[in-house]
Amino acid sequence: MGLFPIKVVCEGRCEADYIKHLNRIFQTKEPIQLFTVEEAGGGAANQLLPVYKKVAKAHRKQTIWVIADKDLYCRSKKEEDRLAKAKIPNLFFNVMNFEDMLVLHQDQKQLKMWINTCEKSNHFQMPLSSGKYLSLYRKFFPDYRKGSDELISKLDREAMERAFANMETQSVIDSEFLRELKKLLDEGKILYKEDV
Repeated sequence: MGLFPIKVVCEGRCEADYIKHLNRIFQTKEPIQLFTVEEAGGGAANQLLPVYKKVAKAHRKQTIWVIADKDLYCRSKKEEDRLAKAKIPNLFFNVMNFEDMLVLHQDQKQLKMWINTCEKSNHFQMPLSSGKYLSLYRKFFPDYRKGSDELISKLDREAMERAFANMETQSVIDSEFLRELKKLLDEGKILYKEDV
């Protein structure tokens, strides 16, 4: 089985746009696309699993990653059990959600302000629903809308390096996906396009 391209099953358009944007920042050693994307239309197990199974069946020789937000699974033991039962080999969570992961790309000051705001709302113990969460998020990023790639399109090498570093400087926001991406970078399996 070849490692690349990695087929990524993700929740929706925001995550898909992010993954596609990473193809503009990183590349493999060979002229092969790093990621291809399949959207599940949501993060619940009953949305992710059918898409994962379809992709796994159609792409048996391709590496498949599934990226999900942890918030839904923290709020529902039933969802958590359903996903765990599927035993997806490359399942990576964003803790708590995609928007939290995007904040990792910001400077330390913004990251700390976001963490403080979330801690006041108990978001890291019992994740907020998207309506409450997004109203807080828009105070930091007024133009952010789900499905808009405005924040994503600004990401570059510097933003990626900040995200990797920011995961090490605090313990509440994490992305298993970004950790796996960093591992590929550290192992020399992928490179920043500007280094080629």
